[in-house]
Amino acid sequence: MFDNLKGLSALKENGYGVGQLKWKPPREFRSFTYSQSGFKLDKKGGQTVLSLSKLGDIPIRLHRAIPDDAKPKQIVPQTIG
Repeated sequence: MFDNLKGLSALKENGYGVGQLKWKPPREFRSFTYSQSGFKLDKKGGQTVLSLSKLGDIPIRLHRAIPDDAKPKQIVPQTIG
């Protein structure tokens, strides 16, 4: 419990400048991370779709092209608004 505070304390003791943790209510979180598995990119109807396990398909806009032979290792979907 409180591993984040222990980590910040250790960094501070080693001379690193650390800020303070700020509490965010759950509605403020607008992103999450899928690492290594649980997602895949598909093309459906000419649009790129992100298929997330347990959530379904989400239409997306890529900020750069992904080569056909590449396999993404991590994604971080975010809401915009």
